Amino acid sequence: MRRLTVSILILFLAVLAIVVPCLHGQTTDFSGSWGYDGITDVDVGTPAQCTFTIILKQKGNKISGEYEAVALNGNRIDYDPDGGNKIVGVISGNIADVKFESSGWGGKGNAKITHLGDKLMWEVTKVIKPDFWCPKKVLLVKEGT
Repeated sequence: MRRLTVSILILFLAVLAIVVPCLHGQTTDFSGSWGYDGITDVDVGTPAQCTFTIILKQKGNKISGEYEAVALNGNRIDYDPDGGNKIVGVISGNIADVKFESSGWGGKGNAKITHLGDKLMWEVTKVIKPDFWCPKKVLLVKEGT
């Protein structure tokens, strides 16, 4: 009886060693270029035209990248050709909690990026310094799809 209990325990631990990493494995890929072009809230009082692009790289549960935002018919451009508009964060399941920073305007904030298949939902969750032109909430489409 004791031998059977030990055998069952060993089998249970072996199955657990296989299943647990799979449950915590990263299956959602945020990498790529994602874009939005339309009317949205860029915190100017009324909805305005905005083009917003994020380029993301994922390594395990870490995410990094940059963004470009053009608002008010090109009158507000939040872009740094040297990649200064930074995005960094951590992924849990299909949600990435990120911090972003505008190098040109000096604004900072936090956002939640939710992976929805072939789209990403960008939502600013906290404004730390309001000088940026990212939209508050938009649905981004993966470019090239």
